[in-house]
Amino acid sequence: MFADPDAIRALARALRQRADAVRSQALALTREAEAVTWRGAAADAMRSATRETATALDEAARRHDRAAQAIEAHAAAVGTMRAALAAAARLLGDALRAAA
Repeated sequence: MFADPDAIRALARALRQRADAVRSQALALTREAEAVTWRGAAADAMRSATRETATALDEAARRHDRAAQAIEAHAAAVGTMRAALAAAARLLGDALRAAA
């Protein structure tokens, strides 16, 4: 059984959806931290830590996107190879029938 390009593409879509969800979480976290009304050193430290966390979440989302892109390229290569194998099988079948 050969790999299924559609199943591989579904994995890529799932990774992109996860990336979108992580980006949304980062944005929501940042908005909530900025909306806090208290002031002072602790508030500034909390906002700074939140920005760092949001930056890390954004990087995780970018990595999910890059992985999805690589998986989509792999799906295309699998599709091409499946087509080549099917063509070779047809040629072999034709040759065997002609020889019979």
